[in-house]
Amino acid sequence: MPPARRPRPQQHPGPAPDLPTGPSTPYPGSSGSSLPYSAPPGPYAGPNPPPPGPFPDPASAAPPGLPDRETLASGRDAAGFAELWYGLPVRTRRVAAVAVCLVVLAGGGYALAAGQLTPERAPSTSRSGPGPGPGPDTALPSAASRRMPYPAQAAHITFGRLAVSDRSRRTFTVEMRATATVPLTVLDVGQGYDAVDLRLAGRQPLTVSPDGPRTLLLKARVTNCDRVPLRARSPFLNVTLRNSRARQELSVIPGERYADALTHAFRTLCGRDTPASPSDP
Repeated sequence: MPPARRPRPQQHPGPAPDLPTGPSTPYPGSSGSSLPYSAPPGPYAGPNPPPPGPFPDPASAAPPGLPDRETLASGRDAAGFAELWYGLPVRTRRVAAVAVCLVVLAGGGYALAAGQLTPERAPSTSRSGPGPGPGPDTALPSAASRRMPYPAQAAHITFGRLAVSDRSRRTFTVEMRATATVPLTVLDVGQGYDAVDLRLAGRQPLTVSPDGPRTLLLKARVTNCDRVPLRARSPFLNVTLRNSRARQELSVIPGERYADALTHAFRTLCGRDTPASPSDP
């Protein structure tokens, strides 16, 4: 018979031995020393290195499909005129500004020259009523004629005298004295009373030169005594003049002597003791 084996005594676990206390080391297999932690000597070199710089805040990021919140977006994609202008160099902008100024000055000079080349027009004069006279001149004045004064500026007409010629026909005559600094022609003479018919005697143009004065003989006739004023106040005459530069109608106020003489003629021709004139044709 084999010998019987002795049973091994059962060992009971005792308390764990005391381990050394202290900070754990980051490296495996190192002893539990109390040295401070230090960063690795080189940068991180993994398969996907992190991007440099500060990271954006996720709360400030714009939603997909919209422009960045830090970018001002306008309704147009292309740059405006001001953006293009100020985007040019300073020298280019100066050259462009000078070119624009030269173009404007050239256009203004051309317009001024074109205005001077157009034929001059005589200034309009006051006219209270229509009067007979020849038709307007259609020929343009020459360069020498444009240097002459207008006929209204060169003529001077004054009152001479007034005389009643026929009381039965209620007619009277007026003499005017005309002078001129340049040669001109008196085409017609009229007045502002509807009840008085006044015109140049002979109905022929009269030439006035600087050599001496000329007498304008006017024939007048009262057509309706009921419409003639008892006193003529500031009466005037419409004189049509013409020279080589232009044709004008000049309003002449002869003065108080003419007004008094015209008032006397009206009272003489339209008085109660005046015989009735024949009816107008």
